[in-house]
Order: sequence, then C-alpha cells, then structure tokens
Amino acid sequence: MREYILLALAAAACGRPASGGDDPAPVQLDRPGVVRYHMARHFGDLRDIERMLLAGKLEDARTRAFLLTRPPKDIGLSPLAAESQAVEEAAAELVEAPTIAEACRLEAKVAKACASCHVHIPRLLRLPPPPEEPSPEPALDVRMARHQWAADRLWEGVVMGDERRWRQGLEVLAMRPVPMPHGDGLARRLQKLATDALGDFESRSDTYATRAQAYGEMLVTCAACHRQQ
Repeated sequence: MREYILLALAAAACGRPASGGDDPAPVQLDRPGVVRYHMARHFGDLRDIERMLLAGKLEDARTRAFLLTRPPKDIGLSPLAAESQAVEEAAAELVEAPTIAEACRLEAKVAKACASCHVHIPRLLRLPPPPEEPSPEPALDVRMARHQWAADRLWEGVVMGDERRWRQGLEVLAMRPVPMPHGDGLARRLQKLATDALGDFESRSDTYATRAQAYGEMLVTCAACHRQQ
C-alpha cells in the first residue's frame, strides 16, 4: 500500500472531468505540499476500505472510515474546507453502514467526495500510467486479470475524477460477462451496469455523482460474488 501511495504522487496527467454540469473551478493553494500529504493519506485509507469490504470485513472497514471523519487541523487545507467537510460527512455515513452492500454504496460516495478535491487541483495528486491491459484471451485466469485491471481503472476514475480511466474500465467490463464461479446472474448484472454507465458516458449525460452511484452498484455486485467464494 505504501508503494501504491508513493506511486500515486508520480507524474501522470489526469483525464478530463465529467461534463454533466458539475465541473469545479480550480483552487489556488498556499501550501500545496500540505494538501498533497493529506490527500495521499486519504487515498490509501479509502483504497484499504474498499478491499476490506470486498473481503467481507465490515467492522474493519467502518473502523478505518472513522479516520476519514477526523479533519486534520492544518491551515494549509483551508481553501478546500467545503470539500473536506463533504468527505468527512460521507465517511461518517459509512461508519454507520449496517451491511456490506450499503457500505459499498457509501464508500463510492466517499470516493466522489474525494474527487471534488482532486478535480479542483488535478496536477497535485496524480496517478502513474496504468499497467498494460491484459489481452482479451478466453482463458479463465486471463479474464479474471482483465476484470481486476478494469476494476482498478474504475476506482481511479471515480476517486480521481479521471475520465480516461473510467472509460477504460467500463469498456472492459461491458465487453463480456466476467467469469464468476457461483452463477451467471452476478456476471450479467455487472456487465449491464458497466454497459449502462458506458452509454451515459458516451452520451455525455453522466456526472461525478452518477459515476459514483454506478460504481457503488458495481462494487456491491463484486462484493456479493466475493462472499460466495
């Protein structure tokens, strides 16, 4: 995780933001290093929360989410006070999530709140180029690798407001149902969610909020499959 956070500070451009009318204005920072530090910490915490939810560890995820409800006392963050408050409020809802499914939806809501900061200052916290997309071969292990690759791009697309990565993930998941060992229902649901979200993206009718909502539902589907393993 530490390595991933450090890589998240590497230089690589973010994609354009959503075009559904919720594009933010840029923010001028007096202490960008301070903001970068706190963003990197939140980035790692949120990624860990998602992995805990996929593993069925609701209590662990809620405990980690509590950390996001504690605002850092640093004057360098004052230009982003409203966005920070949105993250804290969304995290507080996640702390009270009664089920894995609800926690998945609320985790996506926290990610959307985080994006409201990132897209204000897209060059401050940047992701490295994504790894090469696995080839679309029919072998089960390769298809699962493509599924994981796509899921990572979707998460980055939501939390960073990165349009290019969001589309990359959707295109892979919409192409064919991913292999799920416990029936085709969840696979078809995930494919349909990705296809619908891709249609919204291509018609330019999506927003940060609708992307987060779609991602939350996809995360619910993935978590349901993980619980059956």
